[in-house]
Amino acid sequence: MQALAEPRHLERNLVISVDGEAKTLTLEEAMAALNIPSVSLALIDGDHIAFAQGYGASATPETLYQAASLSKIRGSG
Repeated sequence: MQALAEPRHLERNLVISVDGEAKTLTLEEAMAALNIPSVSLALIDGDHIAFAQGYGASATPETLYQAASLSKIRGSG
């Protein structure tokens, strides 16, 4: 059985592009670099929420965001 991602992995070692250069940042640093005021993350295990957390300006796991076409279901196989 494959191990689930741990929440701390979502908060550290994120590789993002800043001004065309790949940088490894924490979630907080990435949000600042990309001018993102808030984020809510969830880990789903089977049919239940294993982890949910809000980060940034007044974010909670229940915060609603307009995702539009940026939202895609991602599964591991």
